[in-house]
Amino acid sequence: MRLIAFSDENFLPVVQNLVSSLDKIYPHAPLTYYMVGFHRKNCLQSENLKISYKTFFPKPGLPNLNFLKPSILLQSLIDHDEDIFIFLDSDITIGKRFSPESILRKSLEFPLASFGPYELPYTFRTFEGGRTETYTPDLLMDYFGVKSKSMRYVQNCLIAYHRKHQNFLLEWESICLNKYLLREHWRYFSFQDETAFNMLLWKYSATENLGHIFVNTHKFSTFRLIEESENLSRINIDDNPYEFCDEASKIMFYHGTKDQDQNLEIQKYIYENYTGNSGTSPHTT
Repeated sequence: MRLIAFSDENFLPVVQNLVSSLDKIYPHAPLTYYMVGFHRKNCLQSENLKISYKTFFPKPGLPNLNFLKPSILLQSLIDHDEDIFIFLDSDITIGKRFSPESILRKSLEFPLASFGPYELPYTFRTFEGGRTETYTPDLLMDYFGVKSKSMRYVQNCLIAYHRKHQNFLLEWESICLNKYLLREHWRYFSFQDETAFNMLLWKYSATENLGHIFVNTHKFSTFRLIEESENLSRINIDDNPYEFCDEASKIMFYHGTKDQDQNLEIQKYIYENYTGNSGTSPHTT
């Protein structure tokens, strides 16, 4: 198994936060970091985690780097011999319960991702004169003739995938690079590459997922609360639905950790409490 991450140079401090958490909590699998549009050897600091560096040149005309995700996952199949991979968004911090072994007990018939806080997220635009348009995956579903959703929407900030998923990844890439759809990407890709990812899972009637294994947050206080709790469940932390926690005992990682001041507090806590090979905390309630 191999871990995969990518970013441009501007996001290096955020990626370092991910690497630092892996280094202390789960240094057991190698990480390949794809540097999008730049090359800086050994640009991430790690004591225990083995890191490989690859430069990836961005394709022109894309709205943002998220649309490169399927291309980078496909490139990982070319660059490495492993059969199984776990992709991690650059703004993830792993926690003490991070367990690729439990993730990989699933069948992996299709790539696997986890539920976010919302059943079906949407975006909207307000135009001159006050007119508002709302965007959901339905438009992309209609375009590709997908009639129904085979399971709840998943967020693909973490993806477990297998070499046998190459055709799925190729199809996902072809949608994310479709020039016709990209002309109005805000309509067809309400949540960027993730919209196409979910549409394809529904197209093939996928039903397996990772459930609720992460919490969206940028705050140290939320990280610490979940790390030190086992019985917390079905709660919006600080009354914020974005920070929904289903069951603390199942939370493996935190998504959205971009605030560097908060990240320093998180890394201090990890350094003081975790050994790098046990994944246990001395403070559990």
